Amino acid sequence: MKSTSKVDWFLKGPISLLFRLAALVLLHFWNFCSSLHTLLKPDPTEAL
Repeated sequence: MKSTSKVDWFLKGPISLLFRLAALVLLHFWNFCSSLHTLLKPDPTEAL
């Protein structure tokens, strides 16, 4: 039953880290896009 523990470790380790990294990148990308949008269209009513 070493394979299940290895799978558990893999799910807890690299995959969770990858998901955290992806979420962080997505957040930064979203902030960059919103700031770029406000730069292109400075009207606050059209920001959303």
